[in-house]
Amino acid sequence: MKGTLPTPDWHHVLIDGEVWYYCNEEVVYNSHPGAPIVIPPRFLHNGGSIPWVFTRGLKPNGIMLSYYALHDYTYRSDFPHVITRKHADWLLYAYGGYCGYPKCKNKSVHIGVTIGGWASWKKRRSTFQPI
Repeated sequence: MKGTLPTPDWHHVLIDGEVWYYCNEEVVYNSHPGAPIVIPPRFLHNGGSIPWVFTRGLKPNGIMLSYYALHDYTYRSDFPHVITRKHADWLLYAYGGYCGYPKCKNKSVHIGVTIGGWASWKKRRSTFQPI
């Protein structure tokens, strides 16, 4: 059975020449067992910082912005749940599959974050800046 991710109205803003995305309302992910994941309003995320070799045809839009936001939020140092990097990367992959994102693209995204996410995980700094 296919599910859905929240699909709020994502807005974008340029910060130091980079496009960042945000939503004016909280985004709630509750289709998994356990506590829901709630992304606060105006949380900034970059729409998936995947190594360029994996990004062909993976421009962020629609459903992808929602699941990239989920992944970026789990990488933050102030994420309110205890989570490993492996689990955070798995959530990205699981939600992509759950929502019917094409399997080959979903796998490419997962490989990209598995290979390239270590630097971001290591920093684990908050990008929540009210705008």
